[in-house]
Amino acid sequence: KGHAGNALHSLSEDVGIPDTLISDLAGETTGQNTEFVRQARQLHIRLHHTEQGRKNQNHTAEREIGILKTRWKRRMVNNAVPMRLWDYGLVYEAEILSRTCRSDQDRSGLEILTGTTPDISEWLDFAFYDLVWYHVAANDITTAHRRLGRWLGISHRVGNDLCYWIL
Repeated sequence: KGHAGNALHSLSEDVGIPDTLISDLAGETTGQNTEFVRQARQLHIRLHHTEQGRKNQNHTAEREIGILKTRWKRRMVNNAVPMRLWDYGLVYEAEILSRTCRSDQDRSGLEILTGTTPDISEWLDFAFYDLVWYHVAANDITTAHRRLGRWLGISHRVGNDLCYWIL
């Protein structure tokens, strides 16, 4: 909850600045001195809030959160993922959901938001918590310098291409 302002700032850098945001009455989105509200003012984003007790006003977001949780729980059980990796797992599932067409849409959510087709090439080789070999020394690709790890997702803002989080 304390990172909501940082998340809004990251969204504006990665995707763009939205005109309007609709949220529930969570304290981090309504308090006048919160980082989220400060970022929204600085980025000139109009904030609207749902009425208390009226979950139907934000039903689309609530449904997507439910889908996200279900996908993460299924992956966690099927792949025996430790619970302490929940944050990496939820980010992975959310990024997959934002890049895939679902239900009656012919474009992905990210494509609708940005207007460009997302590049999914980094997502094709591995799935969350897959076993992977990685090289310890960047300049030496011999077998002696390989280690076995678990793939946790794409590492954005680190390098040009194919940078991953590996445990």
